[in-house]
Amino acid sequence: MGFFTPLASRVRLYAVISTCLLAVLAAAAVEADLRSPNPAARRLALLRLAEKGPAALEQLAESVGDRDPLVRRAAVLGLSSLGHAAIPALQAALDNDDILVRRNAALALANGGLQAVPVLSKALADPEPIVRQASLHALAMISPRSAETFKIIRTAIDDPAPEVQAVAITASERFLDIVVEMPLPLEQWKFRLDLERIGDDERWFAADLDDSQWDDISIGKAWGHFGYDGYIGVGWYRRIISVPDSPEATGAVLQFEGVDECAWIWVNGQYVGKHDIGPAGWDKPFQVDVGDALRWGEDNQITVKAMNTTAAGGIWMPVTLRATRLAP
Repeated sequence: MGFFTPLASRVRLYAVISTCLLAVLAAAAVEADLRSPNPAARRLALLRLAEKGPAALEQLAESVGDRDPLVRRAAVLGLSSLGHAAIPALQAALDNDDILVRRNAALALANGGLQAVPVLSKALADPEPIVRQASLHALAMISPRSAETFKIIRTAIDDPAPEVQAVAITASERFLDIVVEMPLPLEQWKFRLDLERIGDDERWFAADLDDSQWDDISIGKAWGHFGYDGYIGVGWYRRIISVPDSPEATGAVLQFEGVDECAWIWVNGQYVGKHDIGPAGWDKPFQVDVGDALRWGEDNQITVKAMNTTAAGGIWMPVTLRATRLAP
């Protein structure tokens, strides 16, 4: 037994030495590949290096400035698992000239916690919709949720790109509990064509405007179904709706499923928002925040100015009032 013990010990020693030597050689190989003129070699080296976790942070951050965009993307991928420690490097990546580097950096910041929220807020000003969408996805995934994060997400509902608006609506809904959901009546709306475009100057949106001589109309179908077939221009809708008490609500929106093609909205004479992206907006759902204008437990006056430049026009899909509160 004693004869074999030294041999076994030597075998274990040789195994440890071999393992260490292989690790040193592997590290040297990675280091050499990181300096390689071949972008593919640098990229693979970064992916191997990222497996080391926090120890790779410095090199990954440096590689965000690599001259090759694929290497930069690999660096951002490696940084995505390093949490808040990677925020400065990912913030730098948000200024990169490669759109996918910026998009991936925004998504990676979802792992940065609340410290990443101010950085993602600035990313919502990126000129590319795909980066703004990614920033909203990341904000929605950040834990814990906060009222400040929700507020930032809500600002993107007014984004000029409908695809960004859609993500903002979906992301904000993750923060909310719906306490009241009330479809607006389809019938008994008042309607007037604005052939001379005088409605704004004459304040057709005023809560106390006498609209008794206006035409009767319904929503949920284009205005062509109600005797205005072929009309191109501006038309105004008005209606009083009774809103129930909602002491638990901390906010409210009007959800429009479709207005052909642009819309401007007032509640109780107060302007609350618009949907104005041109002809492409005719079938795009949108929301306007009405929390500051709505009077709970009372009658409320709703005015919608709709404009089309081609084909059909008007509030051709349903409208819903949603009262919400921040989810616990």
